[in-house]
Amino acid sequence: MRAEYGDRLLAQLGKTLSREFGRAFGERNLYFMRQFYLAYPKLNALRTELTWTHYRTLMRLPEERRAFYERMAVTGRWSSRELDKQINSMLYERVALSRQPERTLAAARVRAPVRPRGVDRVRNLGIEQDDY
Repeated sequence: MRAEYGDRLLAQLGKTLSREFGRAFGERNLYFMRQFYLAYPKLNALRTELTWTHYRTLMRLPEERRAFYERMAVTGRWSSRELDKQINSMLYERVALSRQPERTLAAARVRAPVRPRGVDRVRNLGIEQDDY
């Protein structure tokens, strides 16, 4: 009974908020917002380096795994795709079972994206980033 009430409430609230504020407040997004709050009840525990897409992926994980992947994503500057890839490759489990976890982690580290070649050429011309 309570679950049905909650579902109806979320659906109705989503319709009302969508009409007033736009699609971003639909039922589905309200569900994700609620899930986000339950996973991260302390606002100061959030990492500014991570995006909403990162957090949506992390919210599905149990707390211990979530903390591991969160730290790895921040220190490795992982994109959300890289985070998905590492979760699907079961990095957490491989590190936990490894006799040499440092080696397993080192193999999984992903470098930051390479800068486009044209950036250095533009700098050599004396044009700063703010100029273009």
